[in-house]
Amino acid sequence: MCLTDSTAVEAALFATEGAAHASSAAKLVVDFSTIGPQPTLKLAERLAVACGSGWIDAPVSGGAQGAQNGKLVIFCGGESTDIQQAEPIFAALAQRFTI
Repeated sequence: MCLTDSTAVEAALFATEGAAHASSAAKLVVDFSTIGPQPTLKLAERLAVACGSGWIDAPVSGGAQGAQNGKLVIFCGGESTDIQQAEPIFAALAQRFTI
């Protein structure tokens, strides 16, 4: 997901019909939003408790022009096994990604 702020991320996950409440809740959430580290940690912990999903914090740099030109950079944080699982997604979306 790539949303505007931590309030939008929280709503997408925990609102009445949010992802955490789905009967087949995602096992891994990749958050491309640019939100602070404290809200990210709190939301990731809350999601793990709610449904056991992992979390990758993956803010993106490059803006619209970088996306149009295939020049995005993704900065990944999370469990190494989760990042390895999502590596094909990062490779398809960005020129490079860093851990």
